Amino acid sequence: MSVTSWTHVAGEGRLGRRTQRWYWVALLCIVVWAALGCACSAIAQTRFDLEAIDAHIRDTLERNRVPGAAVVIVADGEVLFQRTYGQDGRGDPVTDQTVFRLGSMSKAFTALVAMRLVERDVIALETPVAAVLPELPLFHDSGATLEHLLRHASGLPTRTPHAVPTASLSEQVAALGTIDRVAPPGARHLYSSANYLVAARMLEKASGKSFEHLLSREVLGPLGFSDPSAARDGRSMAFGHRRWALWPVPYQPWAETGRLPTASVTATAGDMARFLRVQLGDGSWQGSRLLSASAMQTMHTGAIDGEGFRYALGWRDGTLRGARAVWHGGVLPEHQGMMILLPEREIGIAVLLNASSTLPLPTRPTSHRLASDIAEMVLGERPVPIRISFSVWLAGLWVALGAVLLHQFHTVIRVLSGRDPASRPLRAAVADAVIMLALIVGLPLYLRLSWQQFALQVPDLAMWISAMTGLTVVSSLGRVRQWRKVRNGTNGSLRPMLN
Repeated sequence: MSVTSWTHVAGEGRLGRRTQRWYWVALLCIVVWAALGCACSAIAQTRFDLEAIDAHIRDTLERNRVPGAAVVIVADGEVLFQRTYGQDGRGDPVTDQTVFRLGSMSKAFTALVAMRLVERDVIALETPVAAVLPELPLFHDSGATLEHLLRHASGLPTRTPHAVPTASLSEQVAALGTIDRVAPPGARHLYSSANYLVAARMLEKASGKSFEHLLSREVLGPLGFSDPSAARDGRSMAFGHRRWALWPVPYQPWAETGRLPTASVTATAGDMARFLRVQLGDGSWQGSRLLSASAMQTMHTGAIDGEGFRYALGWRDGTLRGARAVWHGGVLPEHQGMMILLPEREIGIAVLLNASSTLPLPTRPTSHRLASDIAEMVLGERPVPIRISFSVWLAGLWVALGAVLLHQFHTVIRVLSGRDPASRPLRAAVADAVIMLALIVGLPLYLRLSWQQFALQVPDLAMWISAMTGLTVVSSLGRVRQWRKVRNGTNGSLRPMLN
């Protein structure tokens, strides 16, 4: 029966007219509901163009040769976007259960553990380091507190000694030895991972529990994370990729449980979605309270000036395109990532990549740039195009290093064949030796690594330095040999060779 026939029949009598009236009311409600649904969908699509974001992610990963990634966007307490890309270090597809190491994003987890213990009066932000860790001479009579450590304002230098990767937290702290502080506590922000190692050791001593236990009990357990270190047979399940020149090569790092407070927490895409939702809330989670709203605000509020931000407790506090932003990144030899909170918009973003490099290139890590781009797109802005990407910088670096290596090889051939291009061979040999010694000592020192750790984290550059060192030794020995022949044969030619 047609709508017209139905309304004609329903219209007969008083009951029919009432039925007809309710029919048109119901039909109007359906139309309005559908229109509002379409409008809300259009507004959401305008505010969050998820397909444009997805396309930008894929393009960035391809241009920068990133094998696999996970990206999460939460908004208004819900997961808006959670997608994975590419392959893990074993060649399997990245999924929502794939584990990534977080690097320095781990500091936000450590700060949350600390604030949980502070609210239970296990320790206070004002607790002096010396009162809990009297075995550390560098904090005697310093006045440095737990809060100074969590804000990177204790006066510890940026570069500090490292223990071996498998060392415990207590051994990591002991490796700091008797280093000198370079500023009074609270005077300025000096980012140093050692601050969070010492802070976590304070939490251990105050609570009588290991930091791994505290992390699991206070944060990861309530949020439904897997094992905090994801350790299995002494290795980390977070299988990533190190760069060998331009190409990512699978690499499985050590678990580094002793560095959980500063670099080695692991998480999946789903884990990060829950963590972001908690950070954007009032401290409650699934009916229980992890932290008071005021403590959560304290954790996100910067108090020590950095470069373009104010450091809070495990977070940097600043702005992005005029909107308040709270963020932290992490870079390891085989993983890198970035998380950004936009508190005023109730939006959180996390980018996790399973390939990285610790080369000191003059460009932002791919994860950091990608997270910022996504935040700008969510804010309705167009990301600022990057002129030179990480992959272009990397290609330029290795083209230059390759050219230097070929030049040195050519020099060795000429020296050994008696056609040394240097007009003063002995001086050239000394100069080459000094340059190589500066590289061997200077680069690991700049990256705050021992030579063993340097070779482990940037094996491609370590191999290049080794090859250059070998060629330099051969050319220098050849030049010294020629100099000795000249000296023994003709004294008159000695002076030019020494000049």
